[in-house]
Amino acid sequence: MFYRLNVVRIEVPALRERPGDIRLLVNYFLKKFAGEGRAPKAIAEDALAALERHAWPGNVRELENVIERAVVLSTGSRIGPELIPEQVRKSPSFQIPHVVMPAEGVSLK
Repeated sequence: MFYRLNVVRIEVPALRERPGDIRLLVNYFLKKFAGEGRAPKAIAEDALAALERHAWPGNVRELENVIERAVVLSTGSRIGPELIPEQVRKSPSFQIPHVVMPAEGVSLK
């Protein structure tokens, strides 16, 4: 059966390799969950920034669960960073390292 299904192989990179897709997916999930009898929600930029920093080991399913949780728990029309789980907000796995440039510069040789 595997060989019948494996006629065309499609490689889909992990979400951590496609951080530009996070904003699109968040907006999609917000619309999806608003369609279930809930009021439409918007997401604050700082909450979206926290989502874009996370490495998403659970891929799109993890992101969907985080957005659904935020929609269910929110009382207003906007989802702030306080509704994003702490392990996502403070995730060290995908943060850009802090680098200090020496005053004299760096040689590329």
